[in-house]
Amino acid sequence: MKKVFRVFAWIGAGAAGLAVLAVLLFYLLIVAGLSPRLQTIWICSAMRTMSHKYLATAFFSDETIDRIMKENEVDDSGHDSELLSFALPSDSEADLSEHSVTIGDAAADALKKITEQPEPETEPAPAAVVPPEPIDDGEGAGWIIGKVLSSLRNSETESGEETGPEGSDGARDEEKTDPEDEEPEKYPPVDEILKQVPALNTAAAEAALGAAKRAVSGDTYIAQGYERLDGGLYLKAVSGLTWRGYVMLVTDPTRVRLRDTSMQYECGENVMTMVTTAGAVAGINGGGFVDGPNYDSNGGTPGGLIIEEGNLVCPLTPDDSVYSMIGINRDGVLVLRHCTADWALSNGIVSAVSFAPFLVVNGEGMVKNGSGGWGIAPRTAIGQRQTGEMLLLVIDGRQADWSLGCDLDVLQDVMLAEGAVNAAMLDGGSSTAMVHNGAYINRPSLGHERWINNCFVVMPES
Repeated sequence: MKKVFRVFAWIGAGAAGLAVLAVLLFYLLIVAGLSPRLQTIWICSAMRTMSHKYLATAFFSDETIDRIMKENEVDDSGHDSELLSFALPSDSEADLSEHSVTIGDAAADALKKITEQPEPETEPAPAAVVPPEPIDDGEGAGWIIGKVLSSLRNSETESGEETGPEGSDGARDEEKTDPEDEEPEKYPPVDEILKQVPALNTAAAEAALGAAKRAVSGDTYIAQGYERLDGGLYLKAVSGLTWRGYVMLVTDPTRVRLRDTSMQYECGENVMTMVTTAGAVAGINGGGFVDGPNYDSNGGTPGGLIIEEGNLVCPLTPDDSVYSMIGINRDGVLVLRHCTADWALSNGIVSAVSFAPFLVVNGEGMVKNGSGGWGIAPRTAIGQRQTGEMLLLVIDGRQADWSLGCDLDVLQDVMLAEGAVNAAMLDGGSSTAMVHNGAYINRPSLGHERWINNCFVVMPES
């Protein structure tokens, strides 16, 4: 009995010790500010909530809170997007040379040179199988790409070779082969190449193999790391140290439209319902709405500007209010502008919500200082490339075993990395959701969807 008592005593003492350590670390790193980054995350995350601001006000003065919020604030005033001009995608696949392969600059350059190199008019001089060269951090992936791509081409050539006619007397087999007629350099099979790669370069080898196969497939977006969902719709998983998310790429931007709840001004709906009702194939949550003190509203009261199919939904009649508009015009151009409802309607905007701040305007990131000042939470954003492709981004959050979430600097960096020239944040938190063909792509933070007011949907290919 005494032994059992001692065990529980040790467990209790250990738990108490850990609790004391946690409190001490919290005080030193966050309250005392030994880690400015953690202090900023704590204050911004708390102050962006409606009912948990006390987590900041209980430990910090108003002056400290105001200073940190101001230092991380995003100012997009005076920044409106220019009207993009691009050709809508045709049925043929885009050329690989129009985009860069995201496996490192050296690897991308090497792959591009290989795929653009014209076939020689005459067969090259004979050469023995070249043993692998040492692989370094700078050129390693490029070297692997060259060998893998050559191996793939060799295998395709061998599979398409025809045998000689039956009944041959075999005289040619006995003749000496002229050196000029010998076969060109061949590389070992792909598996053999990868076996000769040092263990430290495993990641580079896998990336190179994937890139080479994607290049052979001729699909530009797959070459960039996307997975094809269906015609003109692609998906890529993105992640960082403490967050995970997904980017959906839509090659034809005119397929992306706004849809709102069918019970506007009464009750909201979830993204899955609105996507299904619209006959769409995919969608993400859209702009904000009037919420309850505990995030418990039914999503039926819109907040800000809403334009659907060229019709003004909110406000009911145009006024002089200036909105941070995230709009799409009839040509599929994403328009980010501080404007009135009248300006939007008279300039061909057919889908729009209002939300702030903008993340990228005309290729320039708006998060210039700090993290953006919104704290760590699930996030949603929409963006567009110079060539027209629409980018829909969700970052999961509030799930310690999956993803904590992110601030605006991460949203901006992901959009810039994916080639966005214009991008804006949409509503986030428990509203963040991405669906495709009746299934959830991401993991909503509540474990299920909440009712919201509107969403951006992707219509089927016309």
